[in-house]
Amino acid sequence: MAVDTHANDFARSLDKARSQGAVLAACIMLSVDALNPIKVICGLLGVPTYFAAYPFALMLVYLLSSYLSELTYFGVRVFFTSILSIFFTKIDVIGHSNVPRDGPIIFTGNHANQFVDALQVMTNCGHKVGFLIAQRSWERPVVGFFARALGCIPVARPQDAAMKMPPSQTIRGKGNVIYGTSTSFKSQLRHKDKVRFRGHSEQLVVKEIVSDTELLMMDDVGEEHEALGDSAWDLLRYVDQTRVFDGVHEALRMGQCLGIFPEGGSHDRTDLLPLKVGVAIIAFGVLEKHNIQVPIVPIGLSYFRGHRFRGRAVVEFGPPIRISPELQELYRTNRRQAYTTLLLQIEDSMRSCIVTAPDYNALRLVYTARRLYQPSHRIPTPELKQDMNRRFAEGYKILLRRYSKPGASAEPPSSPSRIDKGYTSDDDQQHGTFPDENLPEDARMLKRHLEEYREKLQRLGLRDYQVPTLGQPDPLKATYTLLHLFLVALLAAIPSIVLNAPVGLVARKMAEAERKRALAGSVVKITARDVMMSKKIIISIVMVPTLWLAYALALFFWADWQTSTKVLAVLAMPVFSYAGVMATEAGMVDAKDLKPVLMRLRPEVRREMLALPALRARVQAELRAFVARVGPSLGDIYNNPQPLSWSTLMAHQPQSRSTTNLENMAKEAVAVMEGSAQPAVVTERNAEDKTD
Repeated sequence: MAVDTHANDFARSLDKARSQGAVLAACIMLSVDALNPIKVICGLLGVPTYFAAYPFALMLVYLLSSYLSELTYFGVRVFFTSILSIFFTKIDVIGHSNVPRDGPIIFTGNHANQFVDALQVMTNCGHKVGFLIAQRSWERPVVGFFARALGCIPVARPQDAAMKMPPSQTIRGKGNVIYGTSTSFKSQLRHKDKVRFRGHSEQLVVKEIVSDTELLMMDDVGEEHEALGDSAWDLLRYVDQTRVFDGVHEALRMGQCLGIFPEGGSHDRTDLLPLKVGVAIIAFGVLEKHNIQVPIVPIGLSYFRGHRFRGRAVVEFGPPIRISPELQELYRTNRRQAYTTLLLQIEDSMRSCIVTAPDYNALRLVYTARRLYQPSHRIPTPELKQDMNRRFAEGYKILLRRYSKPGASAEPPSSPSRIDKGYTSDDDQQHGTFPDENLPEDARMLKRHLEEYREKLQRLGLRDYQVPTLGQPDPLKATYTLLHLFLVALLAAIPSIVLNAPVGLVARKMAEAERKRALAGSVVKITARDVMMSKKIIISIVMVPTLWLAYALALFFWADWQTSTKVLAVLAMPVFSYAGVMATEAGMVDAKDLKPVLMRLRPEVRREMLALPALRARVQAELRAFVARVGPSLGDIYNNPQPLSWSTLMAHQPQSRSTTNLENMAKEAVAVMEGSAQPAVVTERNAEDKTD
């Protein structure tokens, strides 16, 4: 295998050298008239040289038309690469070597930032990727336009066209039977349709219509629904997805790459939602129909202030998953179990590319612990940061399970009805906590000290990296920072106020309105901040050129300038707009660095700030001592300093997933392939999101 790899590398190097040599030779020939083939041939024929341009122009038109799809995709990718570089201050890419160089690939990522997730995958994976996209998103003006340009595949979802039944008609469930009051099931429902209790996400497939007031379902309705009694309900029509799967299989056969977010809808929770079984159907289907083993590459998308302008993102590619011979044999004998097994592998691999925690409070605790534990004298790489974050997160979950009460769940509450939907604009708002009163005294004490330290930093508006320097005031540096802040503010004032401020204000307001709408329409979102950045980007794509056009018209009709000056001013708008963004960001950095200096002017705050370095040192020492004491009992998370195989480790750790959930999805998937039920684009007993 090594020989083949070296041979491929040699062939690529040879092709690269040949291409570069051809370009250089062509440049030399064009530079010398005696060697220029066009001039030589035209001179021999006695015709003007521009005659040669006509056939070449026709060839160029043919070339462009032949590669229109690829060129369009390339242009859109360049456009969105620029967009992301403006909206995010930094995008770290980890594990790109795990992505196969050639052939079809299925990319599966967590869905944490609505449409931005697809842009992150598209711009960083190095392949042309077509994504599965909800039909409702496909029909949106801006989103649909770019989805068509990128070759996305629309998927109709039952919940997008859910019909609310009149309040006078109610249903109640018992076992796998649903009874209706004032209903007409025989005229209202058809085989394969779905029923949903109002206000709940679970979709129950109709197996048999017994009478106008009785339905036999494929699965039990569940105790939660039985406890509801008579309830309002929604009807979801059956949608045949056979064409979608056939189209996907054909695209993979042709060597194209597919992007899919198996969670279904976007969300802002701290762990994965139950995965949809569609990705397993696709992988096994293309293997069965075309005998093509398509690698499944898991992707972890992590955002830090991802709903705000100039946030930060981490894109991590995990090792590809391939269907093993044992799993292929299982597929021939027990498709349901094969789907479940593959889906579990995908879930473990996806979770190995992100940092999961029981709740937001625990996630912030993990980040605080990692910052204090890491060596102070060097900045860790993005790979090391993610590895340390996962070690702390998984170690914390192990301790929670180890000290949980017998019979108590060691996983966070996952019922959508228990999610806190409160919202504030504060990034560090606590969205919920997981009970840890059973932890040992030293663990609870350390947790309390970490939280107090973090809350003190938040109250003072400081960052952890600023604390070690608080006891070392530098008047010269403060003066320089103040002057630099004034300069960048002056440079950013005009372009930012004129070109960027109107767009920013409108985008912020509309993003907040979109957040509220998404929160009201979803039972899985916590604050729905995952939709805000997508809305801001969409608004900016529409408003920025519109604003520039308005300014251009105003210049040409009302400004008493020369035409060349007007044209130059219009062409300079993108440059000044981008310069305004960069200058504003530089000013924000200076303002953060200057804030501790200004706060020291208040005596009561100065005393508290001067005590912070000592407090940090105490908490840091306590944390490191605790890790040294407890770490050896955590296994490879502590004992193995080398990079871990996180997908293997996750497979051996109890996770907050429902095996019953996966088996129900696999059961429906088998029915799909046998033609008796709907493909599980959104499946039973899975969390639903109405925003994508």
